Amino acid sequence: MMPAHWEHYQTYIREHERTFITELLPLLEQPSVSHQAADVRRCAGLLHDLLQHEGVHAEIMETGGNPVVYGEIAGERDDITVVLYNHYDVKPVEPLEAWHSEPFHPLLRRGRVEDGAPVVPEWRALSDKELRSCLVYARGSGDDKGPLYGNLMALRTMRAVAGRPPCQVKFLYDGEEEIGSPNLPAFLRQHRERFRGDVMVIADGPMHPSGRPTVSLGVRGVMMLEISLQTANQILHSGHYGNAAPNAAWDLVQVLATMRDPTGNCLVQDFYAEAKPPTPEEQELLAHIPFDEAGMLAFLGLERWDGPAHLSFYDKTLFRPTFNINGLRSGTTGAARSTVIPHQATASIDVRLVADMNMDTVCHRIVEHVRQRCPGAQVELIHGYEAYKVAVTHLQVQKVVAAVHDLCATMGEAEPPIILPTMGGSLPLHDLAQALGMPLISVPLANHDDNQHAPNENLRLSHFLQGISTMLTVVHGLAQA
Repeated sequence: MMPAHWEHYQTYIREHERTFITELLPLLEQPSVSHQAADVRRCAGLLHDLLQHEGVHAEIMETGGNPVVYGEIAGERDDITVVLYNHYDVKPVEPLEAWHSEPFHPLLRRGRVEDGAPVVPEWRALSDKELRSCLVYARGSGDDKGPLYGNLMALRTMRAVAGRPPCQVKFLYDGEEEIGSPNLPAFLRQHRERFRGDVMVIADGPMHPSGRPTVSLGVRGVMMLEISLQTANQILHSGHYGNAAPNAAWDLVQVLATMRDPTGNCLVQDFYAEAKPPTPEEQELLAHIPFDEAGMLAFLGLERWDGPAHLSFYDKTLFRPTFNINGLRSGTTGAARSTVIPHQATASIDVRLVADMNMDTVCHRIVEHVRQRCPGAQVELIHGYEAYKVAVTHLQVQKVVAAVHDLCATMGEAEPPIILPTMGGSLPLHDLAQALGMPLISVPLANHDDNQHAPNENLRLSHFLQGISTMLTVVHGLAQA
């Protein structure tokens, strides 16, 4: 059942959508790259003021790293509390030369920059339909400032129409998500009572490519590793010492080649031992997720998929752990190339973990694999966290799923919402769930092609505006007894 004020909500959103877009832009203009502490704190101050402007009691809370911005507001009923999570830190913008505009100077385009879409010099002159078809390009637009601000506009809409939200709402704005939220779990354990609630809704990540409202019931975990070695005390001349002195680059690529076969299987012993296939309930959800294979290959510029051919795209990206090389560093290339034997080499690795995989156990197996084949190499665990899933049958999940089903029906959608048993990406939800003792449900609001973590990040304004209605519906659904 849709909220009692639904039609009035929609009228308010339509009448104020240009205001919402105008007010989003200053947030996108504020840099907040995770490692730039001064910028992050300025952004936290901006968010604190935005929350207070919407009638929310707000605080900037110290974590030992970048601050958390906290807010709470009373609702019609005080026996149900929904916690809304977003993060306000963003990824670095490099390589700058790959951007078609300044990362922190938001610009609107009537289409994708990859297709040559021009900049809109004066977007206020566009019709409402034309404006909704635009994309705003800026770092953080899709991940995660756009969804964050959309959630805040959902609150504004509820207060303007109904006077207050249907239940108590708390806001948790994380300033370190893009570096793994290293301080957040301990912070939440320390302030458990402050953040106590019935359910946390996470608006982060991309929606399904179909654009249908999407709910995700989990995330994969992630481990960030570095494998490094040093074979000499200096760079060596390849003529004087070639064939005699070990080459760090060769040693590294040879050990990496023992860790994955050509079909995409990780060869570390027992790497998949704890990884479980989807349950019958999860298989049922997978069966209803549409997949445009040709369209996805074309969008990504790929000629083929990687990994075992017998596994589907969603089996690979949701239920299978990965062993991925992020980058390699050794010697010199390009104009700086020289005829030398590199004496140092490093590989940056990420491992995506699925449910029931223990991070320490997996790390130990990788360390042993490397030690046996290249005793001089070092493996360092930089950071990581484990996977998280909430059961399809959980009461709070059922409330959210029912709400988005009603939303689709009200919007005249021919197809039901997309319910993902988990997402391929990672968030520290396992640690958050343990710290807070509540279920965590993801409702991503950004477009699937938002170039998250890459140059030319963007947010479709139609998704931004639809996200406001989606979050309104979800909060009302969770407020039901």
